[in-house]
Amino acid sequence: MGLFGDEINEQLINEIIEHESFNELVGFLRNELHIGGTREQYSITTADHQIGADNYKVQDTFGALLFTPSYREIIGIELYVKSIVERLNAVFSHRMHNPHTMELIARIFVFNAIAHEYVHVQQFEQGRITAEIMEVQNQLNYDQRDIEIEAARVAKELLIQYTGLETQRVNQILSGNSDNVSAAELSEYLIQWETTNI
Repeated sequence: MGLFGDEINEQLINEIIEHESFNELVGFLRNELHIGGTREQYSITTADHQIGADNYKVQDTFGALLFTPSYREIIGIELYVKSIVERLNAVFSHRMHNPHTMELIARIFVFNAIAHEYVHVQQFEQGRITAEIMEVQNQLNYDQRDIEIEAARVAKELLIQYTGLETQRVNQILSGNSDNVSAAELSEYLIQWETTNI
């Protein structure tokens, strides 16, 4: 597995994406969101980071739905492996003392990232992502965009439905809001959750 001490690395994230459990989750998402396009039409690829218009590394972006410039067609879904690794290591590696817990956190985080992008696929298929709509949405801060608020909410709901995790624990993983005590509690919870749900 892709661990170094209590830190995760790109190898672990790629292993999660290539694992059968990831494909099962994608099937679940496609079914729950009533996705019409094929898996090939919405292929999933990886990159290190999202690169902005001026060739800068976009911070705290873990996935993206890629479109043609006119938003008429989806090019694919991209997950940003190094961005995920950097975020999880910065938030959890100094608080988690069990490498297996870090693996579980990474899996949950990656599952949320793909769920978020599949909500955008649904929005596109329903005609709620168009060039005109995105012209307005892109003028807002990311966390104020209706499509992003919905994608974050629905992705979290689907993740909870699929995994059986408690909302509080999912919020803790996704927000990174954790001190030493809550991190220890999260670690214990995840080990218990794994024995009963996987």
